Amino acid sequence: MLARYMHFFGNIYTYCIAMPLFIFILFFLTNCTRLPTESDLVAKTHIPRVFANKEILHNIATKGQDNSEYKDFQSTFYTLFDDSILNQLAQHALTENTNIHTLESTIKQARATAKINTWNLFPKANAGLNYNYSDNNYKKIQTNITQNTTNANLSFSWEVDLFGKLNALRLASKQHILQSIYNLQSAQVVLLGDIANYYFTIRQTQQSIILNKQITHNLKEIYKLTEEKYKLGLVGLDSLATTKGNYLTQKNTTLTLEYTLEQNKNALLVLLNANELGFDINTNDYIFKTPKIPQIDSLPSNVLFNRPDIRASVFALNASLYQRYNKKMALLPSISINGNLGQILFSPQLGIGDMVWQMAGSLATPLLNRQALTQDYIIAKENTKQAFYTLQNTLNTALAEIENAAKYVAITQESLKYTKENFDINKDTLAIMEFRYQKKLIDSISRLEYENNYLRAKNTLASAYFNQNQAAITLYKAFGGDFHPNELKDGTLQTMAVPKAGKIQTQDVSNDL
Repeated sequence: MLARYMHFFGNIYTYCIAMPLFIFILFFLTNCTRLPTESDLVAKTHIPRVFANKEILHNIATKGQDNSEYKDFQSTFYTLFDDSILNQLAQHALTENTNIHTLESTIKQARATAKINTWNLFPKANAGLNYNYSDNNYKKIQTNITQNTTNANLSFSWEVDLFGKLNALRLASKQHILQSIYNLQSAQVVLLGDIANYYFTIRQTQQSIILNKQITHNLKEIYKLTEEKYKLGLVGLDSLATTKGNYLTQKNTTLTLEYTLEQNKNALLVLLNANELGFDINTNDYIFKTPKIPQIDSLPSNVLFNRPDIRASVFALNASLYQRYNKKMALLPSISINGNLGQILFSPQLGIGDMVWQMAGSLATPLLNRQALTQDYIIAKENTKQAFYTLQNTLNTALAEIENAAKYVAITQESLKYTKENFDINKDTLAIMEFRYQKKLIDSISRLEYENNYLRAKNTLASAYFNQNQAAITLYKAFGGDFHPNELKDGTLQTMAVPKAGKIQTQDVSNDL
């Protein structure tokens, strides 16, 4: 019996010595391959060296603006739109929005999955306890005096990860953590942009409603004055019909604006996950401020790979490469060790025979399931291709968004200049016509028409300011909330700086594209 115990503990000692060796082989083999670097992806995705609208990006910047104020996507947003009410709405949305909470939950799930895949690398142990009991009435037929006994056993199983198959899943799950983190940041950038869009739309629509109500009132007065002239025979029926049609059309325009205001108000409430907006939307004293756009001089590759949605696509590609490696290694033999401490202690053969059969079975499994495992590997390869195509499409879309946004900002800035000139002309014209009306040089209808021209010009000017803010929102989203990305270097795409949502370090393991 003593010899058996010594033999058992000798086997345990052998396993303890062999385990570090297996772990060394695992990491050695898995580090024979690598993830794509930034240079690899830049070359494969054909990213241009400069933006097509480079000069426009330079010209649209606010003169004398301090670029140090744009530190991250939140500070950039607050600096870009200097509005205390909008900033409060943005802060509330970042903490209360349900989509943000969902993505935060996804990160926790990804972390839990990574822990499971990590523990799959180590042996698993199970403890059992059972008690056999026989009633006294059955003592006459008992053949074993030890029939009423308590038994305890300890079993363990271990799939030895010789070729890094399980470790590849662990590394893939870490890439999924990074992917979920940057999916969250991308959603936060989009959320801030949407909050600003609805907020400015509400402000502009409310101003437009007030101005259009004044125009409607003036058109009603024009219709009444025209009706009096018609009764006197001074104008024809066509003039009366025209003025009434203009009045009714304007009333419908105002009603449509009121519905638009209601839609945008409720859409903003959904994003805020709130029942009240927290600010007065009926005011007419809101003044649109010019967005503070920084000087943009970063390379396209730095800008694009700094966007959170593109980073998420890169990590999705990395995860698919690890998963492909896992399927490839599944084609090779594996070793699984299963044992029961009770069996080893009391079996005359110490369970070695059973262990040999178990190892032989696990080694033969890839040969018996070769066809299915091969197809799994083919599926994994296609998944990698799809992940790369998704990344390529995301990069192309992002580049187009940046070019479009730059042009949009330039056009709205130029349009605002012309709109201001037109507003000033109508403002001066109204002042002149008001003076002529006081001198009885023009009638009431002419005066009301000039006033409506002024009100329409004022409404157009408010729309021009709104369009300028909308263009800035588009530019903010196109750059992923960061106008000054840090320079990326080869190898950094595997361990990009992670935002506050989590800190994960990954290894350089996988096949090339």
